[in-house]
Amino acid sequence: MTILLDCQNIGKKYDNSDFELKKISFQGEAGEIIGLIGQNGAGKTTLFNLISNLTPRDSGEIFYCGEPVGTSFYRNDIGYLSDQFSLYSFLTIKENLDFVIKVRHLAISREEIDDLLSDFNLLDAKYKAINQLSKGMKQKFNFIISILHRPRVLLLDEPFDGLDPQQIRAMQEWIRRLAAEGTCILLSSHILDFIDQLCHRILFIKKGQLAQVISQVDGKTKKDLELLFNDEVSN
Repeated sequence: MTILLDCQNIGKKYDNSDFELKKISFQGEAGEIIGLIGQNGAGKTTLFNLISNLTPRDSGEIFYCGEPVGTSFYRNDIGYLSDQFSLYSFLTIKENLDFVIKVRHLAISREEIDDLLSDFNLLDAKYKAINQLSKGMKQKFNFIISILHRPRVLLLDEPFDGLDPQQIRAMQEWIRRLAAEGTCILLSSHILDFIDQLCHRILFIKKGQLAQVISQVDGKTKKDLELLFNDEVSN
């Protein structure tokens, strides 16, 4: 068992808000897919932003491979598909890829890039500007950018949003492939079928707190997850 990510009592409180993320602790192993469930506003995206260092935490510690996380931690070792598309909308898919490859100093061939685009039916759109793409196409390309450097830790915030069933299957296959290669993946979704199918372990976040941890061996069913999600089960 190789622990890649270790979060210890991390927390965050915002000014002018009653919301607070309180003392979240968990570990993520190499090759593990961890699901996050909880209602809107429970704190899932806040947790992702703290882990990714996009938002400074107020308390707690984060360790990567046993070392405290510093400001340079996520430059090369993490991928983050957030709910915000942060690349250049006036540039084409190819131009955005060229930019990311140059900035990250990636050794990746054109054949590998084209194969990746083909997996998501984006090869024919390579010369289209991002602002000409549909929501689903943008989501797929955002996923490609987040895995282009083969991160060891991957955060996926609602990755299936806007995708059709065929596109979802392609993304699921890649998520499983990356896990098989040793990536630790944290995945949030309101689609409990996908959480149930993909994840080895599930973190239930409720009102800013880690209310329950469910592993594959717990025998929980999709119905149990639905009850948790709808706050119908006492925790």
